[in-house]
Amino acid sequence: MESKKSNRFNEAACPLNQVLQVSKERKLEFQLLHPVTPKLQHRKHTRWKPPDVDSFNVNYDGATFNEQGKAGFGVVIRNSEGAVMASLSQQVPLPATVDQVEALAARRAVEFALKVRITQAIIKRDSDIIFKDLTSPGLSLALHGHLIHDVKQLANAFTNISFTHVRCPGNTVPHGLARRAITMPNLTVWMEDVPSDIL
Repeated sequence: MESKKSNRFNEAACPLNQVLQVSKERKLEFQLLHPVTPKLQHRKHTRWKPPDVDSFNVNYDGATFNEQGKAGFGVVIRNSEGAVMASLSQQVPLPATVDQVEALAARRAVEFALKVRITQAIIKRDSDIIFKDLTSPGLSLALHGHLIHDVKQLANAFTNISFTHVRCPGNTVPHGLARRAITMPNLTVWMEDVPSDIL
């Protein structure tokens, strides 16, 4: 009877202390025979898209500062030529969830647009959850649902309003304003301007 230790494929068995070295050599041999062609990765650039004439882009963002127990909102309003009409940074006590921060920031953005007499607006944010809640016809049963309801009620005051989702790179100015809120205890508004360190 043939020994179980004999080689099935009539190849010389590799001593245990040489297995690592032999496997490295086999791997190198395989890689030389099958070179990998690197795939070129094309980055998607987020470009600013102007709204229609007489309409305004209202970009907003929220930020959390857990150690300080605070949150921040940032809002920037631009016209169809890209000129800043107004911007805002506000610090508030930290809500229970990140989604509540985002929903509060959405409400602040819509309120701010109304206060500066904007009646046609495209409200933009990079949060999928809040975007879906704002564009859903149904009632949100989430913890932040009452805030979504507030935003939808405020939206009735506009002659034309829409909510849209943007990628993070397209929301850098409101993000910077939201982060800046930790340095300012209250609400700060700039008319036709944004702090130079944010741009």
